[in-house]
Amino acid sequence: MNFELFINPLNTFVMNKKNTFFIWALLLLISFGANAQTYVYNDSTSSGAWYQSSDGGEVANPLSDAVNASATCAQNGTDGTWQQIQYFPTYTPVSGDKLFFSIYNPNNTGPGQIQFRYSSDQSTWQFGANVTYTTESQTGWVEYTVDLSNHVGNEIDQVIIMPSGDNSAATFVDNIYFNDVSVTASTGPFVVYDDNTSSGAWYQSSDGGEVANPLSDSVNSSATCAQNGTDGTWQQIQYFSTYTPVSGDKLFFSIYNPNNTGPGQIQFRYSSDQSTWQFGANVTYTAESQTGWVEYSVDLSAHVGNEIDQVIMMPSGDNSAATYVDNVYFNDASVTGGTTGPVVIYDESTKSGAWYQSSDGGEVANPLSDGVNSSATCGQNGTDGNWQQIQYFITYTPVSGDKLFFSIYNPNNTGPGQIQFRYSSDQSTWQYGGDIAYTAASQTGWVEYSIDLSNHVGNLIDQVIMMPSGDNSATTYIDNVYFGNQTVLSTDVTNFVEEAMFINSEGRVSFKNDQNQTKLNVFDVAGRLIFKENINGKYSENTLHKKGVYILRIEKEGKVSVKKLLRR
Repeated sequence: MNFELFINPLNTFVMNKKNTFFIWALLLLISFGANAQTYVYNDSTSSGAWYQSSDGGEVANPLSDAVNASATCAQNGTDGTWQQIQYFPTYTPVSGDKLFFSIYNPNNTGPGQIQFRYSSDQSTWQFGANVTYTTESQTGWVEYTVDLSNHVGNEIDQVIIMPSGDNSAATFVDNIYFNDVSVTASTGPFVVYDDNTSSGAWYQSSDGGEVANPLSDSVNSSATCAQNGTDGTWQQIQYFSTYTPVSGDKLFFSIYNPNNTGPGQIQFRYSSDQSTWQFGANVTYTAESQTGWVEYSVDLSAHVGNEIDQVIMMPSGDNSAATYVDNVYFNDASVTGGTTGPVVIYDESTKSGAWYQSSDGGEVANPLSDGVNSSATCGQNGTDGNWQQIQYFITYTPVSGDKLFFSIYNPNNTGPGQIQFRYSSDQSTWQYGGDIAYTAASQTGWVEYSIDLSNHVGNLIDQVIMMPSGDNSATTYIDNVYFGNQTVLSTDVTNFVEEAMFINSEGRVSFKNDQNQTKLNVFDVAGRLIFKENINGKYSENTLHKKGVYILRIEKEGKVSVKKLLRR
């Protein structure tokens, strides 16, 4: 691998010391790669499908739409209830993985059921989930997911799908794959409101409207933003933008709340029922939004498959003071200040001033090198008693979508482990992170785990306290501790993509040759993710509006490359 091709274009960037970590993070991303989706079944992959029903099999897709335009799909058949479709892939889930699949359910069957078989125990089925379909699947394709947390580290060699459940009518299935995020979800932010997009905004209050941004910071440096006004409580801002959420989507928005208003409220209107508002969420703002911009999000699971044509925001809720709003968009991950690479707390090159409570705790030689962790060294908590701590001292403020990731090798079957945090604003109190129940796979190899940081968004963390063994005095090994919005661990082999590309005069990423499902992530020079999408053809759908330097990460056919390009 010729790293000179990558490093030389970035030499002036590295000269700025504050960007050194970002370059290191990008190199780490290249080294590890990102998990590409592993297909079980689609138009080109069958995984040796077996259909229990005599009339089950592959059929012409009866309804081509935006979620699934495949020429063919699978149906389970009608010989009885619980009719199976069995697929025979080989895949070992890692932390964050899910099984994704699309359903068209014109006969109103279900709940469906998913089971798995492990290579290590081929006589037993492992329960996946019962899947209750939404009404939208009766008129169109809808993507659903099954969380694989209980299967991490176990090699799956059979996926058993009973799409109709306790029903003898046929259900159609397609695009079954393992991944950590949906690939049929939004491929970049669909902007509702920002500096360049207004979506025909209407302000209920006479003094509501677009104003100069009163506080430019790292989360939001837009020149302008919206404020709801002060004519009374529940003052609305209405945006008129047409978007149909898919599985995994959220509505993101940034709030500056100097008047300590809220909770705010979000409502939606569907194109199919313009006389009714659909409840989105009440949003309680953190104290940090009183002194700076903070990004919040609303989960859209309840709205998947429904075309939204109006977003109604009441940022101040039952309060008549003004609240500022900006960067409102639909997406499956944060693009406003979200982590774009690992913010490492502990690994072979980063120690974060680690302190070990136990006299025999410390950094040791890695006792087991495998595909998840081949570091030469790792941490161990020691055996002086139960709840032995490892404390790391790092400064980081989580944003929406962030998690704490860490890898565990647990030969002594300890745990559940526990995570705590300390905030800079309250150094006398620990903030609970989570209890971690380790899977059996961590007793024989390294397994990556994660905890969600939703409860810590906007709070500056200056200490991470880990008690890997929990209420147990035996040793547990830990490594690769980092903040991020997705795992960077992968056993996939990665090499540089040889691809001629540039940013054209419209601001679209352009390729010399036609692309097929080429993954593109675009970052600014501060490391913030601007957009991501799968490229089919020669041009990106998303546009870079601002001139300047961008970092592009390309993944294609198991190969990865990073390029620096100028938008003129």
